[in-house]
Amino acid sequence: MNNSVIVHKLDNTVEERIVFDAVSFRYPNAEKNALNNISFNTNGARLICVVGENGSGKSTLSKLILGLYGATSGRIDAFFSHVSENNPVSSYRESVSSVFQDYCKYATTLCENILISKPQTALSLSSSSEQSTNLTHLNDIIETLPKKEHTLLSKEFDGVDLSGGQWQRLAIERGISRSGNLIVFDEPTSAIDPVFEMQMLENIMSEENHNLKFVITHRIGIATKADMILVMKDGNLVESGTHNELYKLGGEYTRLFDSQSQWYR
Repeated sequence: MNNSVIVHKLDNTVEERIVFDAVSFRYPNAEKNALNNISFNTNGARLICVVGENGSGKSTLSKLILGLYGATSGRIDAFFSHVSENNPVSSYRESVSSVFQDYCKYATTLCENILISKPQTALSLSSSSEQSTNLTHLNDIIETLPKKEHTLLSKEFDGVDLSGGQWQRLAIERGISRSGNLIVFDEPTSAIDPVFEMQMLENIMSEENHNLKFVITHRIGIATKADMILVMKDGNLVESGTHNELYKLGGEYTRLFDSQSQWYR
């Protein structure tokens, strides 16, 4: 599995994009593919939602987009402006960011938990107010902490702990604070209620740190705001388009959306 992302440097006049061409992926020792013959081109789209039920292949797709896995067959191309021509693969990894459902918790202060995503920058507690854009409503959490952003997030060291939803909001803030071409959110809001999730993700869509945003989710509400929706089922890309285009088809996307519509009324 050596078919990793092929990176191309663009000038600033060309749209950045990700292209999958007949991509399949199979885990080692598995009897069948986790992804089958996936093809899409994000050309012109800045917010791409990947939706589908659990086990449909969404998270595997996110790992290939980030270059963490190499395709078993097919080709993945990334066309980015801010990559080095001398070492495009390394600079690609430096220019992408991700927020996974299984995020990391660090036994450090809240500010350091955010700034740890920027290794090229000295961790400056005095800059924490500038770093937090509050797109995730993180300031609401900071105001409740005994030492605000300087609060140690570890009960083992006489600090405090956060709830699951609060940790997820911090992890998202950490991801979006890292500038780059691309950010992938892979089920980052599973512990957050659907209504607040919609409000927060709408805020995140307005941030300008990343030109391309992929949101991998089994919750459908945010897809109504996407430039492109990729609908996964059993490892296959079964539909792609905008919300209006896909809903009119009356297919898998319509079924998923209707089954969750009560969350967003």
